[in-house]
Amino acid sequence: MSDQATGLRRMVSKNTRYIVVTSGKGGVGKTNISVNLTLVLAKTGKEVMLFDADLGLSSADLVLGVAPKYSMNDLIEGRKQLSEICIRIAENAVLVPAGSGFERLAELSDRKFSFIERQLSEIKAPDYIIIDTAAGIGKNVTRFLEASDEAIIVLTPEPSSMTDAYVMIKLLKKRGKNNIALVVNMAKNESEAKSVFEHISNISKKFLDFTPSYLGFCPKDQLLSKAVRKRKPIIESFPHSPFSREIVKIAGKISREPIKRKRGFIDFMKHLFAR
Repeated sequence: MSDQATGLRRMVSKNTRYIVVTSGKGGVGKTNISVNLTLVLAKTGKEVMLFDADLGLSSADLVLGVAPKYSMNDLIEGRKQLSEICIRIAENAVLVPAGSGFERLAELSDRKFSFIERQLSEIKAPDYIIIDTAAGIGKNVTRFLEASDEAIIVLTPEPSSMTDAYVMIKLLKKRGKNNIALVVNMAKNESEAKSVFEHISNISKKFLDFTPSYLGFCPKDQLLSKAVRKRKPIIESFPHSPFSREIVKIAGKISREPIKRKRGFIDFMKHLFAR
């Protein structure tokens, strides 16, 4: 544990990209994309922090095959520091288990919030913070959407998923967000994925006067189911699978984009839980 804490504290202050991965409905494979994207970015030598912000399901630990002993609840109650609740999932990546802690953090007294703030200030910002939210547009999802600089909306070719993705785009635009990208998951091929994107893009242009960007697609892949059953991310179980190859392409696009803001982790948390 001390080695892990030391490693986390070595994260120097730097430009950080805060990327929320979200969806209009559940069952679109959002968490698999979040987890594997985190691991691929970490393989490039960048420090990545994955927030499991799906308070209802918290399924990132299942995909990763880890069993968190602690969560944000332990930080809030003063039992553990942030460095102790984080789980090292790769050489340059950690997982922050949410539990119900994020909901409660917004309701803390000023005194306790100041205590948590001091704890958080010990951790410097990594290169990327990937936030895997719950599906839909609930209060906690909205908090993360507003606190992040970029949003990746995951959808599938199903009509209901496409409709919900448009609703999510509309919500983000109302909150002044313009850095919105789409990932089409479970597509038969790239042609189908681009057709889905063009449909959403045309509707968004017509009714919102806005066009999201196309970040890529992930195909239907039987090996993904095998990886999930093994409780090992597909990028590690089957690194040359169709799904893995496309995740690498998506990570490549992300890594080539410039970082637009410079914020420390504590600034992100202040924004997230501003009252």
